[in-house]
Parts: sequence; C-alpha cells; structure tokens
Amino acid sequence: MRTRSAALTAGLIALVLTISGCSVAEVPAEPDTSKSQSGASGLAELAGLDAREVIEQLDTTALVERAEGLQASIRPDELVLVDDSGDDLVLPMPEDEVYIAFAPYATQTHDCTFHAPNSCVGEMQHATIVITITDAASGEVYVDEQATTYDNGFIGYWLPRDVDATVTVTADGKTGSVEITTRGTESPTCITTLQVA
Repeated sequence: MRTRSAALTAGLIALVLTISGCSVAEVPAEPDTSKSQSGASGLAELAGLDAREVIEQLDTTALVERAEGLQASIRPDELVLVDDSGDDLVLPMPEDEVYIAFAPYATQTHDCTFHAPNSCVGEMQHATIVITITDAASGEVYVDEQATTYDNGFIGYWLPRDVDATVTVTADGKTGSVEITTRGTESPTCITTLQVA
C-alpha cells in the first residue's frame, strides 16, 4: 500500500511540474484520476463548477489574483487540476466543443501543447487585437471580432470539435495566421505559434 501511495504521489508531482512549465510534452496521456472529483483542499472553491466555468475563471483572472499552487491543464477531452497538496480534479469537456487558447506574439513565444492558464504567459498582455477563426473546409466563420488579450497574454475560444480552421490575428497594424485543428484528444489547446509581423 505504501509503495502504491508513493508512486501515486510521485506521479502527481510530475504532473504538476510539467503542467506548471507550460510545455506539456511530458505530461502523461492518461493522468491519474483515482482522486478525481475529490474537490479537496485548494480545489474546494471549484467544487460544483463545470469545465467551462473553471476555465473561464482561470484564464481571465489577473495574474496577481491567481491561486498559488493550483495547476491546470486544458486538454481537448478534459480539464486536469492539481493543487499543491497533491489533490486532483478531472472535469470532462463538453462533447461538442473544445477550448483553444491563443497567445499571439511579435518577438518572443514559448512551446506549449495543452494550455496551462495559471502558468502560461504570452508576450502580448492586454493587447487589442482583431481575430478571425474560419473553417478551412466550409469557410464558416466561427469568430470575427476585436478583443483584448487576458492578463496572461492569451485569448480563448470554444470551437466545434473535429474541424480544421485558419486563425488570423491583427495587432498594431501587423497580421499573422496559423492553421489549427480540433480533431482528436492530442490536438493542441495552446497555440503559441501565431506571430504578427
């Protein structure tokens, strides 16, 4: 029993460390869910919220107001939360939508696969942008608006599952585009390759 507990703790620590770096290539494909829905410790204030509500709260909260020790990984199929005591909470994502976070940049960026709203910080914080997201096959426009990036330098949108799309951002008279997909459980939810130049 002690060996299993030690392995479980080690796995959760590894998950927290990889999530907090915002580069989640090392995050296991199957996170530990043995304590899912516990809602304990640092997760208590999130009890009763669904994935959409938690993501909205985490991504739009000012950096200085964010809960210390709480890490999050937004995946296409689930939201994984781990607090500094090792408790975790795994929430399912909506069946028909995926949350994708974009960090447009001018000069510097970082590698990222699954968005970690409490630790990912993009270059263009509080930037006014014009963003369009268009279905690559049908031409349907999912997003076409002027927006302001969050305190963490990201802007996030819920998009339909199983589509390919083109994202275009204009900021300060400079424009950049990137192709994205919402297909599968390994498609990125953190887009940090959109350079405006």
